[in-house]
Amino acid sequence: MSDSMTFSRRSGLSYLDSVRLRAGEDRCRAVFRDILRRNPRRAAAMLNDRLLSFPCLYILRGQAMDARVYKLLSLRDKIALRTIEQVKKPGEKAKCGREKSDPAHSALKWVFVTGSANEIPEDDYEEVIDKAAAALLITYKDKDILKGTADLIFRRGREGRNNHDLIWLLFQVRDAEVLKLIAQRLRSPDRCDADLACELLNLDEKGLDYGKSGEELHSAFIRWLEENDPYLYFTDESFQYSSKPAFSAVDMERKYLHKGLRTYEKEPLVPEDDDEAGCLEVFRQLGDGEQRALSEYSHSIHADGAGYWRRWLHLPPEEQLRAAAAGREVYL
Repeated sequence: MSDSMTFSRRSGLSYLDSVRLRAGEDRCRAVFRDILRRNPRRAAAMLNDRLLSFPCLYILRGQAMDARVYKLLSLRDKIALRTIEQVKKPGEKAKCGREKSDPAHSALKWVFVTGSANEIPEDDYEEVIDKAAAALLITYKDKDILKGTADLIFRRGREGRNNHDLIWLLFQVRDAEVLKLIAQRLRSPDRCDADLACELLNLDEKGLDYGKSGEELHSAFIRWLEENDPYLYFTDESFQYSSKPAFSAVDMERKYLHKGLRTYEKEPLVPEDDDEAGCLEVFRQLGDGEQRALSEYSHSIHADGAGYWRRWLHLPPEEQLRAAAAGREVYL
């Protein structure tokens, strides 16, 4: 093994990656082309290297498809190359199961983890990374990449690159952990990160004060999330169809009647009896602001005692609103 190969492995890089990062992509292609010409088996072994990154395979994909090399490639590399083909030729069908033991899962995870860490300005490259993320998050339900996906969204945002598909994917996971990951960026010293986090969390609609420091805003949002988590659901809105999508929302009716959701999916609220039906009918006739005020007050007093809460719930709506504005002690 040459000194340069030994050094690259000690640094945690494959030999081809070390050439690519040190001398550029064209030089990497030239080196690989020379190795392929002299020794196809060695060329395949270099692509099969466990330290190889996906960006390196991507720039060498043309040579990797050479019949002398392709037949010797690992399953990881073949699956990655098929994923590239599915993007470049949309008619190609993906072949993968749903279990994490499926070889495609580990291959796609390699594509995403090594590929998102060092995105390259090649045609269709971002779309390949997004496709791998979609399979991991939607097909395999792999939440290990949630943080990596969030990191990539904000990195692309800072660099002015397209992140709309990834944003949609992240919210399709329908997990409050997604909101917590985004909320961490409220504390970022980078204004671009903080502004994007505010936009994705729809803070202007949650009544949280934009004038607070990032740390205070983060704490305020976490308190809001703890209060509203039982009634939270994720929508299917996206930047593809709206300039200001609401990615998540609170079911005010359920919060008003203190009936949490079993999942983060919107579910119709069916009254258990005539009493609940009457309360709900009155509530639905109110405006959005009044519904929010009553649902928040209902939540706060229920925690202090169900007896008072039930008495308050049966007051006329104008008296409920008066109590919510003045404080619960008015009606004790």
